[in-house]
Parts: sequence; structure tokens; C-alpha cells
Amino acid sequence: MRSLKLLATAAIVMLSGTTALAGDSTQTPSPASVKALWDFYSNGWTNQAVVGEFKLCLEVDTERKSATRFECSQAAAGTLEQGTRVYAWLAYLMPKGSETEDVMVQFKHNGIVRTTHDLTLKGKFMRNRSYTSHKLNKSGEWQIVVLQNGAELASATVTVQ
Repeated sequence: MRSLKLLATAAIVMLSGTTALAGDSTQTPSPASVKALWDFYSNGWTNQAVVGEFKLCLEVDTERKSATRFECSQAAAGTLEQGTRVYAWLAYLMPKGSETEDVMVQFKHNGIVRTTHDLTLKGKFMRNRSYTSHKLNKSGEWQIVVLQNGAELASATVTVQ
């Protein structure tokens, strides 16, 4: 029960405090928010991932010595051309030292699952990143969904011509 409370607190901190934690230098998170985040990261007893950010990208920086390694370097926007490779990129938080293999990314075309990619997520750092890709080879609406144990963690939709 304590782990679920910590997870819920961390999710609230990550999602509701996104502007304060993600670059809005005019706001400072409350000490209670910071403490809850530390407690979840240091003492959490769950392998549940908290997705702080999810994007569809056209490129992910994979340069070994780059300061932006594993970051989404070009977000997908607007309508995409048929045959475009799209990266499902996420930044997540998990308790330090935890690992889960029950996260998957589904690429759905007009509501039908076309492919599923399994992800192994690890709680190595305060801000972890992972990604997978798929070539969107059919025109229409594509929905990309991140799931853990059947529960949706994040999703995004894009149109392909």
C-alpha cells in the first residue's frame, strides 16, 4: 500500500509539476514535492514506470559523446508522409535499482495493432529514457500507445498521407 501511495505521489509530482520541474525557472517545486520524488526514487517498492514525457520523434540523438544523447532531437509534427520512421520516445522514472520487462509500445493503424515492441525499463537514474521505432507504411491515423501490464501509460496520435 505504501508503494502505491509513493507511486501516486511521484506521478502527481511528475505530471502536475511538469512546468516547475521541466524548465520553468520562475517556479520552484515545494519541499514536499521534492521529498516525495526522492522517497519514490530511493525507497519505492514497485516496478511501475512513471512516464514524465512521451513524444513521437523523427530522430533520436545516438551520438556516443553528445550532451543530448538519447534525447528526441526532432519531434514529429503535423501530417507525415507514408514510409516515415517514427520513434516512440519516453522519459520515465522508476525506483533506483528496479527493472521491469512488462512495458510494451503498440503501433496501431486505424485502431488495429500492426506491431508491438517490448521494452525493458530500468531505474538507473532520476531521469531515464527509452525509445523504439516503426516505419509508418500505411496512410491513415496511427496511434502509438505505451502500456504496462495492460494499463496505458502514454499515447500519441499522428496522421500519415
